[in-house]
Amino acid sequence: PETSPPRHIDHKALWRRMLVDEPRGWGPNGETIAYDESVLESFGDERGETPVILYVGRFTAVKRIPLLIEAYERARAGFTRHAPLVLVGGFPGEWEGEHPLETIERVGARDVFLAGWHEHHELPDILAATDVIVLPSVREQFGQVLIEGMACGLPAIAVDAHGPADIVTHGETGWLVEPDDREGLANALVEAVNRPEERRRRGANAAADVAERFSWPVLAREVAALYDEVRNEVLTTQ
Repeated sequence: PETSPPRHIDHKALWRRMLVDEPRGWGPNGETIAYDESVLESFGDERGETPVILYVGRFTAVKRIPLLIEAYERARAGFTRHAPLVLVGGFPGEWEGEHPLETIERVGARDVFLAGWHEHHELPDILAATDVIVLPSVREQFGQVLIEGMACGLPAIAVDAHGPADIVTHGETGWLVEPDDREGLANALVEAVNRPEERRRRGANAAADVAERFSWPVLAREVAALYDEVRNEVLTTQ
């Protein structure tokens, strides 16, 4: 992926469309989750000064969405400002374990919104209206959504295991927490929300790091080098 240049997005208009005007969130009984316009107060104004935390992915057990919601509700008490959590994804009708809406109701979580499944071409605008990308999955072999978010200048919060541990540098491009560490995840969320300058610093580092390690020209050179290495090995054995 290439880094996305800064661009103006009317944050509040985007979230109004996704949550109020054209809702795609769905509940465990297949019902559409449509929010009242009053929820937009949690998103601040069109300038985007209210930080938004974003999860993108399926609603499978390995993703640990209930853990994320529990950690968010714990963290919210320590926030110095509104910082809504938006869950984008969840293929309609597909989930494992406790549905996110059931978790929200069980823990009494506020400012957590289900935006539903969206096409990949919509992701750049969503990322542009977001401030932090979070992926609590405990067994993520790669973590493409982290790369995409970081390419747009978002710091990442992820688990210190498997692919995300190789993508995110703790303290520099985001925060890494131990698997299934609810308190650690909550602490990372508080720090990301309450320290805007640090959040922006890690986000800028994330964009530069992704451009250096994961952009298409870099990946093409690495693939070409691998082919050359294999070819040379074959020639030396003939």
